[in-house]
Amino acid sequence: MFIKYRDTGYTCAALTLQGKGMKGIPILIVFFIIFLAASLLIPSPMFPGNVICSLIGNFAAEYKELLSALFNAVFYGVILWLVFVAVSRRFEKEK
Repeated sequence: MFIKYRDTGYTCAALTLQGKGMKGIPILIVFFIIFLAASLLIPSPMFPGNVICSLIGNFAAEYKELLSALFNAVFYGVILWLVFVAVSRRFEKEK
């Protein structure tokens, strides 16, 4: 969606909460849940959660596994969501 300013004539792109903007939200939630569960269930440390938790140090030692899983879920969920949005926009342009 593009918004045109009345006085200046400039045009900018805006992400709306309807239509195309909300299309990828279920994908983001699904990938977040998948990577959260995988990070909690896999005993080996995964990037970037283990790096971020090592930078935090012993401040939150008892929550280290949970914080690592949350960082991994956010990181990989957002990356895969961006890939989904890019691919879906490419397919929409072909139509």
